[in-house]
Amino acid sequence: MTLTDGAVIGHTEELISEHAKLTGDPNAGLGKIARYLRGEHDLPNMPRGAKAEYRSLARAYVTPRRGSR
Repeated sequence: MTLTDGAVIGHTEELISEHAKLTGDPNAGLGKIARYLRGEHDLPNMPRGAKAEYRSLARAYVTPRRGSR
């Protein structure tokens, strides 16, 4: 059985919604997954002493998931 990206995302959002109804908190235990589905991605790994220019480029080029915004 082949699933499309949209089907997987839709199912994941249904599970998060169901979890939210049961716990009252949509982010409880699902922090990174829920954030990712909202398009809120972590910055890429970079050296500790990275210059401000490097950090600003990293923020500018975080790639959103397909189908978001």
